[in-house]
Amino acid sequence: MIYIYRVRRFVKLVEDEMVQSTSVLDDGQGPTVHHCLIAFKELNKRYTERTARKTFAIATGKTKYLSIQNPEEHSSLRQRIVITDEGLILLTYTGFFKALANSIDASLIISLVALLVAVLVAIFKH
Repeated sequence: MIYIYRVRRFVKLVEDEMVQSTSVLDDGQGPTVHHCLIAFKELNKRYTERTARKTFAIATGKTKYLSIQNPEEHSSLRQRIVITDEGLILLTYTGFFKALANSIDASLIISLVALLVAVLVAIFKH
């Protein structure tokens, strides 16, 4: 569940970098993977290089919140990041809450319902 929050922050960071870049080497073609990984680490002191790379991998994985514009480049210094339609939806509150709901495992919901039923039975039994 926490990864959805991190992915949303990463997508928001990419959006901010597209609007107004903080990179010294900005050439007006969008943020690079390397720059976004560094900027993401600076968002929170607890974020490490591993956390940034894992978040980037999740964001570009199955759900495709982000994609690489020129994947033929092998250097992260030249690869550009773009936000997909799913990424734009994630930036809205509705999309964010929907992604959070999808990330919660069904077994967790079943466990919470079972706990609630057990508590209610114990209360009304006496």
